[in-house]
Parts: sequence; structure tokens; C-alpha cells
Amino acid sequence: PVYIADGLNSDLRYNFWYPKWAYDRYRAIMAETAANEHWNYVDLWNSIAPAEFTDSPVHLTAAGSAQLSAQIEHAVIDLLQ
Repeated sequence: PVYIADGLNSDLRYNFWYPKWAYDRYRAIMAETAANEHWNYVDLWNSIAPAEFTDSPVHLTAAGSAQLSAQIEHAVIDLLQ
């Protein structure tokens, strides 16, 4: 997951570290590669609310970590069924 900021330059960047063009391209390449290679791929990039990040765009709060863990758990269970 990535922190998605609003405000100044939010039309160009998801946050201080991630310009939209680069991150969107990366996600497109990952999705295409996963499909071509028949990977079980789950893209959770925007699955956590901005309020569940700490003072860094890469670190989650305890609640954000629990949310991410639950989403991964559901993805694994779906895969195993």
C-alpha cells in the first residue's frame, strides 16, 4: 500500500516519494507480468486509508497493519479454495 496525499502537487505525486507516472507504470508492468506469467498477484496499493499511515508514506499504524494483514489473509484463503 502507498500513502496517497492531497494538497500541493497531489495531481502529480501520490506523496513525497512516489510520482504518479512512475508508480502507475510500475503497477502496470507488475500486473502485465503477473498475467503473462500466470502469477497469483494481488495489487493492494490503495487498500489502506491515508489516516492509517504514520509520519512516513511507507509505514502503517497498528490498525493499518491489521487491515493489510486481513486483506492478505483473504487473498490467500481465496487462492487456496
